[in-house]
Amino acid sequence: MKDLSLLDITRERRNEYLRDYYSQGYTYSEIAKATGLTYDTVRGVLRNEPKPKQNLTRFSSELSELHELMGISTATQDQRDEPVTGNSSHDYGKDFAEADEHLGPPVEPKNVKWVANNTMVNIVINGEVVNADFTHPSFKEIIAACLAEDFEKAIYLANTGKTIEKWSLGAFEFKNGKLYYCGETLHGSLIEKIIKSIQEGDQNVNKYVFFLEDALRNDKNSYNEMWDFIKHNDIKIHDNGAIIGYKKVTVGADGKLYDSYTNTVPNDPGTLVQMPRHLVNDNKSETCSYGLHVGSIDYVRNFSGNQIVKVLVAPANVVSVPTDYNGQKMRCSEYFVLETLDYNMNTLVHETNCLRVATVNREGLYSVEEVDSGYSVKEII
Repeated sequence: MKDLSLLDITRERRNEYLRDYYSQGYTYSEIAKATGLTYDTVRGVLRNEPKPKQNLTRFSSELSELHELMGISTATQDQRDEPVTGNSSHDYGKDFAEADEHLGPPVEPKNVKWVANNTMVNIVINGEVVNADFTHPSFKEIIAACLAEDFEKAIYLANTGKTIEKWSLGAFEFKNGKLYYCGETLHGSLIEKIIKSIQEGDQNVNKYVFFLEDALRNDKNSYNEMWDFIKHNDIKIHDNGAIIGYKKVTVGADGKLYDSYTNTVPNDPGTLVQMPRHLVNDNKSETCSYGLHVGSIDYVRNFSGNQIVKVLVAPANVVSVPTDYNGQKMRCSEYFVLETLDYNMNTLVHETNCLRVATVNREGLYSVEEVDSGYSVKEII
């Protein structure tokens, strides 16, 4: 194939060359590399052309190359370690100026170089280096994306987990398919959930990590007990990482909501209820003991009271998950009343700002402080 970027020919003649190469079974990427044109220019000319029949010999050769790069060929170790390079450093400014009229606004080209073998892949885009080794969970997919010149996908896969590392200021680290916190490996079903979410690019992964980060303020293994409670009762996690739980409270004579045990503790939406942590029983084997109780919806439906409220509990404020009631409730030192619900789980009143703080001791209400400025649910944890 000729380097069409260097030939002084008309656009019509250039397009004839491109159609001829395409009819021979070459791909857009191959034609772009050989002719010095951009992928978008080649695609713009050929996208309406009938797809040629694939040459089986060439296809088999390309498949073998891909298998070798992915480490699944029968090649020798020396052959597998032979670097495979890609380079799209050509100056595309002239090509974009000559792009066909029917093309949309061109994407700004990037200076991309990459090199890979069966143990590592390095990608350089506009001077920025991104790399991954064979322990990366998406290592094969990264190389496949580079071969397809889909560098945006390759960078996205290679940077999996980097976002979490940045906002946690390095406290969390994702490497070799494992999640670390301050240098220590984390284990358990919650960690498996987070790693799977990271690998799949699940946007919900942030709230799981927020939950974990706050739970680690308890003892280092309590997050597994909390997560088992959440899974067992199909409880949801708020976007800020808080546990979404429920309580059954009582409507007082004044129309306000109070706890169903002492009928003294305010529980209207916008109320932050707190109890000194040392007063909460941390022994899960001792049932029906001191503490602020929050449970699953099935638990509270059968509890005394006449009004269901939805509450948020920061994982760090969970003290124990008692063994009674089939593990459907937990004892905590603080919760925020978010909204009231009817028995069909429809929201009646919703409040995200803290309006008052109610402090409780073992006898019931100790004090209530109205909060003038209030603060958002996002600041609960």
